[in-house]
Amino acid sequence: MNCSSHREFVMEELEVHHDHENSKFCIKLDDENEAVLVYEKKQGMIDMYHTEVPMGYTGRGIAGLLAKAAFDHAVEKEMKMKLSCTYLHNYLHNSLKDDTKEKYLKFVIQ
Repeated sequence: MNCSSHREFVMEELEVHHDHENSKFCIKLDDENEAVLVYEKKQGMIDMYHTEVPMGYTGRGIAGLLAKAAFDHAVEKEMKMKLSCTYLHNYLHNSLKDDTKEKYLKFVIQ
């Protein structure tokens, strides 16, 4: 499937699903593609180690939606976060407003 054949979608229509059983946050993009943020839970900590958005869907803020959902989940559950995924580390430090960044940084471990 090439980029031009992807169904157009509106960002507001995208829904992040938390798949607890498979330790991932995902967004179904079409019948064949999903964006994912994969994590591992370890002793009250969540290690977010991989984020992937299929080719043709990149650059639309989809990974940011996954990041926000995962960060919000960790904060809500009062779990420490390890950001092993480079994208997530960069998103936290470079893409968020200071007050939002501070809320999440309280839960980040190195």
